[in-house]
Amino acid sequence: MSYSLEQFVKDVKHIMAESNDEHELLSEVRPIARQAARDRSWLKKEHYVADEKQGFGSNPLHVEKDKSLFIVAVSWLPGRGAPPHNHGTWAIVAGVDGPERNVFWERLDDGLREGYAELRKTGDIDEVKTVPDVQVSHPFVERLIGTVRREFLDHVLFWNTLDLERKLGDFQHYYNHERVHASLGGATPAEVAGKSTITTRAKINDFRWQTHCRGLIQLPLAA
Repeated sequence: MSYSLEQFVKDVKHIMAESNDEHELLSEVRPIARQAARDRSWLKKEHYVADEKQGFGSNPLHVEKDKSLFIVAVSWLPGRGAPPHNHGTWAIVAGVDGPERNVFWERLDDGLREGYAELRKTGDIDEVKTVPDVQVSHPFVERLIGTVRREFLDHVLFWNTLDLERKLGDFQHYYNHERVHASLGGATPAEVAGKSTITTRAKINDFRWQTHCRGLIQLPLAA
């Protein structure tokens, strides 16, 4: 069933009218933003155009007269980005095509000095989207999501978004550098890519259990 941009705007405005709580807004808008991104009926060729000097392109899709709602399609050139900034309000990013990294910062100074900010990096997220119109990529991503759920998320607790990001980062390293894969002939993805830091080759049936999260869970580790 199609989900038009007009319907998305209508639904978001309804959610905003029902609640002022940021947590509730994010929880309610997140799934319909994902649905709108998947629909792609609103997507045009010009949405992929990016300014070479800035490194990105910005195409407003909807702007409320009172500026209470702003929906925009942003395209990035490879390897380009934006400096740390604060939107000043809640925001949801729904990826359509290609990978994207979002880095999170905490401001440590009082903000009184113009043009100056003391920052501390608190985390980052690498998002991977399926390739448009290439259906073979969809099962791979779905299989990866299933693996992460079965082997990690179903066995771990997290306290907030930052805690989850850190734990997923640990699992990402484990998955790529330590977990052997039957589909790769008992090798790790890092070995196949020539980026492995492990000097000894592990056997797929030879493993030990490694404790994580202060003994909360155990994961198999290639011995």
